[in-house]
Amino acid sequence: MPVWSSSEPYIIFNGYRIDVEIADTPEKWEQWLMYRNSLDKDKGMLFVFYEEDNYEFWMKNTYIPLDIIWINSENEIVDIVSLSACDWDNFERYNSFEKASFVLEINRWLTKELWINIWDKIEFRGITFINP
Repeated sequence: MPVWSSSEPYIIFNGYRIDVEIADTPEKWEQWLMYRNSLDKDKGMLFVFYEEDNYEFWMKNTYIPLDIIWINSENEIVDIVSLSACDWDNFERYNSFEKASFVLEINRWLTKELWINIWDKIEFRGITFINP
């Protein structure tokens, strides 16, 4: 699922805007938010995958506490996990109970603050998904 995005891709949760960086290649998937020291409250990283599956994530060398949100092809949240920062090689892996096409990483506890729940829908803005 190749991605085309405007200069300002973002998503909407319950009326709240989160600007996103898009990770849509294996190289970007591998680096994600590792080694960063901060993440603005209204920012996130959106991982776009080419097929729906159970994708694993871990906090290796991730200095920012995060909420990880798995989103299916119907734009529904299928799982959420809140994780502490990790400045060492943490190989505990986390994946969703349901298959996902997208994974969003945002600041920890933002899902609770915004009342974001499993099966809520999200809206993509400034992002177009092009099927090959």
